[in-house]
Amino acid sequence: MYQRLDDIKAFQQSVLINRPPHVVYEALVSPQVLDEWWTQGTVVDLTVGGKFRLSWRNWGPLRSNVEARGQFLAIVPCEKVIWRWFDRDSSREPKDASQVIVNLERSAVGTTLTVHQSSPDDDGTIPGLGISWKEPLTVLKFYLEHANAYHIRVVGSPKYLSQAMITDLSFLI
Repeated sequence: MYQRLDDIKAFQQSVLINRPPHVVYEALVSPQVLDEWWTQGTVVDLTVGGKFRLSWRNWGPLRSNVEARGQFLAIVPCEKVIWRWFDRDSSREPKDASQVIVNLERSAVGTTLTVHQSSPDDDGTIPGLGISWKEPLTVLKFYLEHANAYHIRVVGSPKYLSQAMITDLSFLI
């Protein structure tokens, strides 16, 4: 049965990143590293029950300012992080918040990162969820495997990697 992406209640995506789990973990929880590859002005209280705010400025083709808020439910350093997303326009958790589980598993060539996001109840759906994690996971993989090695900095959290401003292209020569 075909299900439109706008109607899904859960989504899982995995990516193999050729870096050790502690490096991938740091890229997912450190505000400084998050701001290098995905966001601008992120604030993180990395404790169970701690809150975070992810901010994107001039994001995407419409150059929108977007903010998402959340709270950590579980943290196992370098292995697993579980959080709840809150409505980006609210300072408190709405009834349609979703849960995200991120698992990091060491492999022979690096780390398998698996993201599972789900709606909190049976009648909730998450618009665009089917495509929402593919872009940041691709950017994260590129950033961790290539950007640091070549001193590349992705600037402006582009909606698509092709819109990125890269500060040093000397590795192409």
